[in-house]
Amino acid sequence: MDTISLGPGVPAKKSGSNVTLYIILFLCCVISIMAGTFQFMMGRKDAAAAKKMKEIEEKAQAEQAEIKRDAQAKLEKAKSEEEKRDITRKAQVASERAAMKAKAAAAEQSLIARQRAGQQALDARKAEASAAFKRREAQIRGAEARVQKELNSAAAAVRKSNDLKRQAGIERNAALKKLNDARNAMAHAQRTKRANDIKLAQEKRRIAHAAAVRVRNAQRQAHAARKHAHNLARHAHNLNKRLRHVTARLHGKSWSMAQGYNAVPGYTGGYWKEIGRHHNPHVCAMWARMHGAHMWGHRGLNHPSKRYKNTCWAYRPGHRPKFRGRNDDIHLTGCSFGGHPSRGCSYYPMLQMGEHNHLRGHRWRYNGGRRDVRYLGNWWNDRISSIYVPRHMWLGAYEHANYRGRGWGIRGPAYIRAIGWWNDRISSVRIRHI
Repeated sequence: MDTISLGPGVPAKKSGSNVTLYIILFLCCVISIMAGTFQFMMGRKDAAAAKKMKEIEEKAQAEQAEIKRDAQAKLEKAKSEEEKRDITRKAQVASERAAMKAKAAAAEQSLIARQRAGQQALDARKAEASAAFKRREAQIRGAEARVQKELNSAAAAVRKSNDLKRQAGIERNAALKKLNDARNAMAHAQRTKRANDIKLAQEKRRIAHAAAVRVRNAQRQAHAARKHAHNLARHAHNLNKRLRHVTARLHGKSWSMAQGYNAVPGYTGGYWKEIGRHHNPHVCAMWARMHGAHMWGHRGLNHPSKRYKNTCWAYRPGHRPKFRGRNDDIHLTGCSFGGHPSRGCSYYPMLQMGEHNHLRGHRWRYNGGRRDVRYLGNWWNDRISSIYVPRHMWLGAYEHANYRGRGWGIRGPAYIRAIGWWNDRISSVRIRHI
C-alpha cells in the first residue's frame, strides 16, 4: 500500500522525494545555524555580564579600602577618644553605604541580564516555531506535489483511454463497412457463378475478417487502458484523501472541516460586503456567485460577536489571490466558481452559443458577471443553433428583442448540440450565476 511520505527517511517517489528531502535538509541546516548563533550570542552576553559584575565588586572593594585608609589616617591624627569614636562611626557608615550601593548595582545588573536572557530565549522559541512551521509547510507542499502528479497521471490515462475507445469505434465502423462489402460481393458471386466474382468475394471476406481482428484488439486495448485509468484515479483519490488527513493532523481540526467545503481556514484582504446569514458555507458560495464574486467567506459559531455568528461575506469581484490559509477556527475562505484558494480560484465560466449545430461556425462567448442583452445585434439575431451553458450559470433565451415572445431557461451544466424549435429564433438573452 502506498503512503504519503512526510519525512526524509521514506521517499514517496524518486523525482518528487528528492526535492522534498533537499528542502527539509536546508531547513534543518538553517535551524542548526540559528541555534549555534543563539548559543554563541548567549555565551557572549554571559561573559559580558560576569565581567560587569566583577568590575562592580572590585570597585566596591576599592571604595571600602579607601574608606578604611582615610579612617586610619584620621584616627592617627585624632587627639581625644570622642573624636576617634566619631571617625570610626563615620567610616562604618560610609563602608556600609558603599556596600549597599555595590549590592544595588549588582542586583540591577543581574535583573537586566535576566530580562535580556528571557527575551533572547523567547526570540529563539519564536524562531524555532517558525522554522518548524516552515518545515511542516515544506512537507505538505511535497505531498501536494506528489498528489498533483498522480492526478495528472490519472487524467492522462483517462485521455488515452478515451482516444483508444474512439479509435476502436472508428475501426469498428470500418470493419462493419468491409463486412457489408464482403456480403454484397458474396451475394453477387452466388448470382453470377463466375470464378472472378467468387475470388473477389473471398478476398473481401478475408479483409473483413482481418478488420474484425483489429477491432477486437483495439477494444481489448481500450478496455485495458480504461481499467488502468480507473486504478490510477482510485489511487490518486486515496492519496488525496490521506493528504487531507495529514493536513488536518498537522494544522488542526479547522483544516479538516475546511476541506469538506473546498476552502481554507482564515481570511485574506479584499472584503467587499455582507451577503447574508446561514450556517452552511455552501450557501455562502451560492450567494457569492449570484453577486458575481469569485471568493466567499463564512464566520462560524465561534465568533466572539453575536452579530457575526453564522454570517457570509463576499470578496471583491475579480479578487482571487493564492491564499494558503492560517490557523483560524472562526473564519473560512473558499472559491465560488471552482479551483482552490491555495492554488487560485477560477474565473467566471465561459458561456458559448454557436452559429451551427455542435458549436460549429462562429461562436458568441461570454465569461463575465450577470448580464442582460436586450438585442443580440443584427448579425447574431436569429442565427443561434447550439448552446453550451457551464456549471453555476443560467441562461434565459427569448424569441424577440427586449425579452419578448417565448422564453427558454437553461441551467448549467448543459451542452445542447441542436436546439430544435429554437434554431435561428433567439434574439435576446439574460445571464445569471447560480
